[in-house]
Amino acid sequence: MKFDSGAPDLDWYAQSISSGRACGALPHTTHLRGDQLCCGIRLHSQLCRATMSKVVFASDQLPAQLDAGARQRLWLDLFTDHLCAADISFFPDAPFYSRSEFLKFGDIAVSQLDANIQTAMRTQRHVEADTRGDYIIGTMLNGTSTLIQQEGREAIRGVGQAMLYTNAAPIAAQHDGPVAIRCVTVPRVLLAERLPNFEDLAVKPLAASPALRHLERYLAIVIDSDIDADPVLKDNVSTHLIDLVALVLGAPRSEIMIADQQGLQ
Repeated sequence: MKFDSGAPDLDWYAQSISSGRACGALPHTTHLRGDQLCCGIRLHSQLCRATMSKVVFASDQLPAQLDAGARQRLWLDLFTDHLCAADISFFPDAPFYSRSEFLKFGDIAVSQLDANIQTAMRTQRHVEADTRGDYIIGTMLNGTSTLIQQEGREAIRGVGQAMLYTNAAPIAAQHDGPVAIRCVTVPRVLLAERLPNFEDLAVKPLAASPALRHLERYLAIVIDSDIDADPVLKDNVSTHLIDLVALVLGAPRSEIMIADQQGLQ
């Protein structure tokens, strides 16, 4: 796989990450100039997304010479690559920070974000630009509450609650404090195979259930695992995640089995 750095001084970096050695946490980059660092991190994200490897971003890894704006732009590039494009604002009374982890399992994405995000807004301009059609279950892991508005609906996601929403339509989220959130992202078509009309559940807190608790435990295991090293296991994780999300949303087990069988044909 070839990656074009667009900067001659980064040819060595592109070759290094093309070998797969640099996926996971961002490589040691403190010796790079600001423009080289930005390019290198974008290459790192490009490789990890293409090879479905985990990428980990921590703001305290970045060199001290990068100002807050540059740090935020680097994080937003990763957020856009792995979730969706959006306008993000951060709480102004504290330095920017984030620790973010992104994984891909086929068409399924898992992410965990800790950041001092104040608002996130995905506009019609963003939707038209990247044309994603995914549904997301996001669970707040700390004491923050969020006001979410989408397609004429409005709801508060309270402490510890999970909610379904989509990146296929404009959405606005306003947090009352820094976030610690874990998400699973599934293409609409895969959910529709298992549960017609599941969109009716969007922008409503999901009811607590054994299925939801199991999904949350499973996502925590996936985030902390080294599943990247086993392609067969990664395929099984993808299928299991789709089925768990469908169960959380109320799909009958019979519909899940039919969809899985059709996927094997």
